[in-house]
Amino acid sequence: MSCSARKVRWELSDILALDRRVHRFIYRAAKNPYLLTTLEHYHNLSLRILYVAMKRFPVLVPRLEDVLREQIAMLQAVCAGPGEDAEKPSMNHVLSFEVEVRKII
Repeated sequence: MSCSARKVRWELSDILALDRRVHRFIYRAAKNPYLLTTLEHYHNLSLRILYVAMKRFPVLVPRLEDVLREQIAMLQAVCAGPGEDAEKPSMNHVLSFEVEVRKII
């Protein structure tokens, strides 16, 4: 059986841990200590909002596929080359997160 054909049940804590690892990798790839510190701070705050929202509104959890697609696009762009190429998928990821949060608050 291929990985794509297999259904995996993710726990919220697993999803958030994976998300954090992806974000930290991208922040470190920027090689900007100020940006790293700032983004870590805001990412921690956003995860608190997300964690509460996902607990209160479980309908948000199935969007995992969309989030993973966005993160794969970000990682591919970061690994492929110039940082400017990673800007568009990164902004799309941030803006889609904002849209989802705004639906709740």
